[in-house]
Amino acid sequence: MNYTANTWVNIGSIKIVGAEVSVQQTLDPIVPHWARGLRVAATYNYNNLKGDVPSTNGDFNNLYDDRETLHFDYGSKWVQLSFGYIRTGRIWVQADPTNGHAGTREYVPVGMYEASVQVPITKWLRVYLSGSDLTNEAKTRVRRIVGAPAWSRLQIENSLGSTYSLGVTGSF
Repeated sequence: MNYTANTWVNIGSIKIVGAEVSVQQTLDPIVPHWARGLRVAATYNYNNLKGDVPSTNGDFNNLYDDRETLHFDYGSKWVQLSFGYIRTGRIWVQADPTNGHAGTREYVPVGMYEASVQVPITKWLRVYLSGSDLTNEAKTRVRRIVGAPAWSRLQIENSLGSTYSLGVTGSF
């Protein structure tokens, strides 16, 4: 007989404490007439793992300490533009003790830029171009051992490159 059995097992005692703040503001009252349609938006998100973090990466390998975003958007009947910056704080990957010393594997903070432009062709058809990670920032994973000098940290760096999309969107 061929079968697979899966189950969820809670390891350790974890509590995630966090908060998020978001603000948006149109700048129409303070910009010249030709810049009407300009908007700024910002967010700040904070997470903190409390308790006994498991030694395997499990469900916590994408939990960042903090994340900040800042976006400027402009919209008129002729064009929609967006430019933004996203900074992701440290991402805890897993506990990584070595030779009796406590340690961790984690991704260091990284920031990236994104932009998009959308132009209407007809009342119901638009062409768009968007790009993310415009400066091709590398993600760096570091292994930190308590008491070890900084030069001895094992690092892995990779980059997936910038991503661009060109397309058509519409409503019928």
